[in-house]
Amino acid sequence: MEKVEASTQGYPQFGLVANSLRIPTRNDASPARLARSVEAWERSNDGASGFQLRSMDRMPLELAQEAAHVYVALRESFPTTAPSYIDLASRPLSRWYDYLLPENQPLALATTYECVAPLRSLTDYRVPPRSVLDQQPFASLEVQKAVSEAESLGVNDVWSTGGIDLSTAFGSRSAYNALLRMRNTPPSRRNPSGTTSAVQHHLNALPYALTHEFGHLVDAELILLGPSAYELVYGEISRAVLDLDRAPSVSQWGKHLINYPTPLSRNGRHAGGTERAKTIRATSGAQVASVLGRYATTNRDELFAEMFVAMFAAQDVALRNRLKRVKAALRDVGIAANRRPNRK
Repeated sequence: MEKVEASTQGYPQFGLVANSLRIPTRNDASPARLARSVEAWERSNDGASGFQLRSMDRMPLELAQEAAHVYVALRESFPTTAPSYIDLASRPLSRWYDYLLPENQPLALATTYECVAPLRSLTDYRVPPRSVLDQQPFASLEVQKAVSEAESLGVNDVWSTGGIDLSTAFGSRSAYNALLRMRNTPPSRRNPSGTTSAVQHHLNALPYALTHEFGHLVDAELILLGPSAYELVYGEISRAVLDLDRAPSVSQWGKHLINYPTPLSRNGRHAGGTERAKTIRATSGAQVASVLGRYATTNRDELFAEMFVAMFAAQDVALRNRLKRVKAALRDVGIAANRRPNRK
């Protein structure tokens, strides 16, 4: 049996260890039973209706243990970010991108449910989109469109945030080790300029992918809270990543990263048009790349997700310390928990 690199007891040094759910440490534990345990834990903690932890039953045990610790820790830290599913070795993801060479296929993908915003304003309960519509005999076109879009995404709970699909490479030891060999190409051969693709961190490939994609879900919940919330948080992100003395004003569009270009989410108030987007990339992109890696410069969504990984486990201790302000801002707007449960 091939050995596989995994932190089976999580990452307690980075706060990525399950506190409120006991993860078995036996080497004969069952990944299938562990998956059911995490699903039951979600139900007991007001997780998304019908939450599914998919594909853990066919994962190597050590990867299942590592994934369970990291996922539960993230949910403990961000209780309002409730995924509808996590697929840890997604066959659908493989089919979606089977036209790409293995080295070009995404390691993971997050699907977010911003379309539920009009429906959330009409109910405080975890109900399917159709139930909201049934209670609104004279529903607006906006609500009808939201229901249609949510149902097309398979949303069965308007208070769920989205879903995460991870590569099938996490489903077997041989595939995972092959993935690591491919990804461990020396940086000098991948990019002579010296900047790294991803943020430099202390996590293995699976927890990095899971944390990055969970960051997208947190970002989606943040954006749904509205400008006062996301401008506050992105102001602190700007301060930390651009190493500023204070959070910039949102009108300082070249420095406040809420204005960084994004084709996928709600634009910042001062994002402007194409020319301004080019200027913003030119003025802040190089600094973002030097701190969070080149991938973070793709768009604002990836910038947040790479920052989210760095907030927990950046190799640069000074950066982690600067990002503590972002954690505090996420607590202030109600996205992050004030305190995680005590360890069982």
